[in-house]
Amino acid sequence: MDNKLAVCVGLWLAEGNNKCNNEITFTNNCFELIEYFHKVVSNLFAQYKPNIRVYIYDNAISKAEVPIANVIVKRYKDLRANRPYFIWRLASVNLMKEWRKIATEITANEENYTDILKGIFAGEGNIKFNNNHKSRIIRIAQKEEHALITKILRNQGITYSFKKRERAYSISGKWNWDKFAKQDIADLHPEKRKRFWEVYNAIKEEHYPALYLKKSIQNNLCTPQQTKDLAEILNRSPARISEEFAKLKKEGNVFSYKVGSQTYWTGDNNIIIISKIKDNYLEILKIKNLLTSEFAKEFNVCWKSANRRLMELEKLGLVDKYKNGRWYLKEGKKAVVL
Repeated sequence: MDNKLAVCVGLWLAEGNNKCNNEITFTNNCFELIEYFHKVVSNLFAQYKPNIRVYIYDNAISKAEVPIANVIVKRYKDLRANRPYFIWRLASVNLMKEWRKIATEITANEENYTDILKGIFAGEGNIKFNNNHKSRIIRIAQKEEHALITKILRNQGITYSFKKRERAYSISGKWNWDKFAKQDIADLHPEKRKRFWEVYNAIKEEHYPALYLKKSIQNNLCTPQQTKDLAEILNRSPARISEEFAKLKKEGNVFSYKVGSQTYWTGDNNIIIISKIKDNYLEILKIKNLLTSEFAKEFNVCWKSANRRLMELEKLGLVDKYKNGRWYLKEGKKAVVL
């Protein structure tokens, strides 16, 4: 409840009449937000049996519905409205005093800042995207710089600029987008949530200094790794990691091995990555030298299957065959079983 209250305080600060002393109001054209605010605040004051009204404004005869029980619904015409908008209203001097006290306590606690920001962004936030200039900006509309919003952004480590001419906080830089994404700050409003994730997922990866990624890959190959694992470790896409692997392999700095359907990479040329099945063949050769047919019988497989495994081990330089057809274990490289 505390988290949801903090979100509602953010919504109210963004789209409520917080200067009024005799009623709690919240205005928005997104009914999901109206419904969210109603559930939390009406539950908070349920013991008082509050008289709640919801007003619908539209430029024509509105077809918008308010599927909320026990509220009075009023409809009005507003020729300026491009789409229907709603005003949630609870008229009570005493409850407004109580609400303001709660809001003051919540905004004074830094632990609530993320949830408050979620509400503020849902009410006043938007995404500005210019594909031609590759400009991606998170904006929070405000006529003047707001002390609490400024404090929250600084507390969250979010860098910003306030442009009075644009009447908004402007937030750019992938590190800031990452913080919004990690904390789901833009997820409360359904349309803004969709827009945020579309733009965020399209952001190109950060540019690192020359050779940074190559060195980072090599430093992380102390143990065999898959492309997807390194992509997660280095916060890059698998495709980008694959590009660097191709370059490093061409230079002879990394080596790849297929195990089942998976490819593993290593920077150590003294080890060879193999499957458990291949290792079983090597374990037998540590004891005795066998013909291909004897391997087939040992593992209860056909001759072709056993020969295929042995040929793969031969290609890796781990086994060889005498003139009499018997396979033997070669000394040298170390096999790593996965």
